[in-house]
This record gives sequence, structure tokens and C-alpha cells, in this order.
Amino acid sequence: MEVDITTCSILDLIPHRPPVVCVDRLLEVTDSAATSSFLIRPDFIFVEHGKITASGLLENAAQTAAARAGYFYQLADHPVQMGYIGALRHVNVYELPSIDDSLRTTVTIQKKIVNMLIAAAVIHCDEKLILDCELRIIVEK
Repeated sequence: MEVDITTCSILDLIPHRPPVVCVDRLLEVTDSAATSSFLIRPDFIFVEHGKITASGLLENAAQTAAARAGYFYQLADHPVQMGYIGALRHVNVYELPSIDDSLRTTVTIQKKIVNMLIAAAVIHCDEKLILDCELRIIVEK
């Protein structure tokens, strides 16, 4: 099955559903990395006092990893699997972007151990680094 990331719905790639969808589009995908975009809207569940919360940024990173996995599940004609954040390490939040800001998130897979992925995540807003961390994601089998 061929998957065109420029035309497919993000909802086809991730198990999440509104109101917790934190990714608008998958921009790039490789065997080891993915980049997504997300526009922060006023009604987004992780917005408080006009800014996205740190939890919202971390969920955005996790959903970018989920979209990468979903892309490969779709290529293999398999259903998208549910994943969970098992652990967060080295979390650095440098700034909380505001409503109408756009995020560009890149997740790079560093290691896969059985059903756990270890990934580095970076989030930029207007070319400015706003978050970096390590995610440990458990994929349901």
C-alpha cells in the first residue's frame, strides 16, 4: 500500500481523536525520524491562559512519533497501534508558545527494544527551539 503524507489525513496515522489530536500534518518521514506541524488553536485542550502547556508539547512530540509509526503501519496495510508514554527523560521546556503559533516537531528514533521505542524529540516555533526531551514509548501489541 502506498501512503502519500501530503494528502492523507493525520487521523489515518494516529490512534488519537479530537479533542486530543496534537498534530495537523506529517511533513517528513524516514526509517528513523518524522517531522510534523501543528497550529495551536484557541480551543485546543492543552491551552491555558493563551499558551500551550508543557503537557501539550510533550503530547505533540509523542503523537509525532505515533504518526511516524502509523505511516509504516499503513504502508504494511496493518491497523494503527496504540502507544503510551512510558517515561520522559531530560525534558527541557524553553518557552510555551501562544495561540496561533505553529509548531514543527521532529522525533528521531534512537533505539527499539521489543515493544519500546526510545526517541529524541525537538520542537521549534518560528525556528526557535522550545522543547527537547527523550521519550520512551510503549507500543501495544
